[in-house]
Amino acid sequence: MLCNASDLSWLTEAPDWTEEDEIVDRHPVDDPRAVHEKLHRLREFGLLIAENSEAANMDSIYCASWKLDRAAAFQHFLAMDSPFISTEASTRSQIEQAKIDPSPDLFWPNNSGPIHLPCADLSGGAPILDVMKRRRTNRCGLPRPVTLNQLADCLWAGLGITGFVRTEASVLPLKMTPSGGARNPFEAFLIARNVEGLDPGVYHYAAIGHSLGLVNADYSPSFSELLAGQEWADTMQVLVVLVASLNRTAWKYKDANAYRVVLIEAGHIGQNMMLACTNNELTACPTAALAHSRLRTLFGIESLADVPMYAIAIGHPGVDPDEVIPVEDFLNKGWKPGAMPELP
Repeated sequence: MLCNASDLSWLTEAPDWTEEDEIVDRHPVDDPRAVHEKLHRLREFGLLIAENSEAANMDSIYCASWKLDRAAAFQHFLAMDSPFISTEASTRSQIEQAKIDPSPDLFWPNNSGPIHLPCADLSGGAPILDVMKRRRTNRCGLPRPVTLNQLADCLWAGLGITGFVRTEASVLPLKMTPSGGARNPFEAFLIARNVEGLDPGVYHYAAIGHSLGLVNADYSPSFSELLAGQEWADTMQVLVVLVASLNRTAWKYKDANAYRVVLIEAGHIGQNMMLACTNNELTACPTAALAHSRLRTLFGIESLADVPMYAIAIGHPGVDPDEVIPVEDFLNKGWKPGAMPELP
C-alpha cells in the first residue's frame, strides 16, 4: 500500500482512543462522509485500529512484550506467515526470468595471478572436513526410524550447554555455536513421527539437562502443512523447529542489527545440527518457509516475542535426484556461475 501525505496526516489525529465523530468534528470544512470513508480505509489496511478489536488486542500484546526497536519490528512482522509459491511455480518463474534477466554470478573467481592454496585433507587426517564435504540436503527420505541416539546428537550439537561463564553482569551459558552477547535466544521444539524409543508427539528440548519434555501428544498437521506445502518434508521422520526468544537478546541489544544477529545465530545452530546428522548418516533439510501461527499454536507459544524462525527436517536419505557435478567438470564445461544448465 502507498500512502500520500494526506493519508499520513490522518494518522496523527488519534494518538489515543478517539471517537470517529470527534475526528470528523475537528474538520468542519471536509465532507463528513469522505472523512468516515478515509478512516475506514485506513482501518482496513491496519494503519488505524479500533478499540476492543482483535487488532487492538494484538497491539496491546505487542506493546507489553516487544523489546526490540521499531525497525526490527517492521522486519519481523512483515515476514510472519508469508505466502509461498510452490516449487514447480518457482522453477517456472526462474526459467522465464533467466530469459530476460540472467542470474548474477554466484561466486567471484580470482582471474589475475591467483595464489593457489593447498587442497583440504580429506584422506582421514581431518574427519571434520570429510563430514562437511558429505553434508547434502537430500529431500528424498526413506520410511525408516531415526534412533534416539541420533536425534540426541543432533540436538546436542546445535543447542547443548557445555558450561557457563561468569561476567560482571551475569552468568551465561556456553554452547557449541557463537551467540551475540552469549544471550543464546533459541529453544528447540520437535515433532517426532518415527523415532525409536520415543512416542510420536510434540516435544520441547531443554538444553539444560539435555532432555525432552512432552508438549502435545495429539497433533494432526503433516510436516508439509507446517512448511508452506513442501511435500518432500512428509518423507522425513522428525521436524526440529528453532524458536527464537527475542527478549533474551533484546535485554542487552535493542537495535535492528540485534534482530539480524538472531537470524545469523539460527544458521550457526542449524549447521551444527546438520553436520551431526551427516555424521550419523542422516539427511537434514533446513527451511525458513514456515507456517508461523500454526507452529506457535502447536507449541503452545503465546508471547509475540517467542517465534518459530527455522526448521530442520530429519530422516534417512534415499536416492538424491540432484546430480552433483565435480568442480573440475564444471570448469571444463566453461559454464558461468548461475548460468542455466545444458539440457540433455
